[in-house]
Amino acid sequence: ALQAQDLAQSMRAIGLRTQDCTYSDVEHAMNAWEIIRTRTMRGTLHAVAASDARRMTKFLAPRVLAKSTARAKELELDEDIFAECRELFSKALVWWKQFTRNEMKEVLEDAKILSTEQHGYHILRRLAQEWLICMWPIKEKEQAFVLVDERITDKKFLKWDEALAELT
Repeated sequence: ALQAQDLAQSMRAIGLRTQDCTYSDVEHAMNAWEIIRTRTMRGTLHAVAASDARRMTKFLAPRVLAKSTARAKELELDEDIFAECRELFSKALVWWKQFTRNEMKEVLEDAKILSTEQHGYHILRRLAQEWLICMWPIKEKEQAFVLVDERITDKKFLKWDEALAELT
């Protein structure tokens, strides 16, 4: 995994770490869903090989989610709200296929869910770490989100000790 908050910088970083790789090669790999940007660990975005992302997220996200519980409470984001967001985004993405942060904000506002910068961030982070959404490189010059299971069909899961051994 490689920290990937900034799309262009992360694409350059991947290219620099890969032999005989151009920016276009990295862009192609992202568009082909060989590399994705998601929140596998910590609250920041990481670029990860799509074939590794599901098991990395399953292994690493629970600890991050546990640490974010207090902040979610401060923001009045409880399990009912996260469940509602899961349902809203699942339905919206089946229809739209991808959405930007502004479109996500509209979905939340229509449902009367707070969509401030902090609320939106915590909702998106949680849904990414639950393996519902990940980032699509670009939609109309903005970063966008898609349903992971529509893009990554690798369902391989490892048991906890197998995942730990592979990760280590």
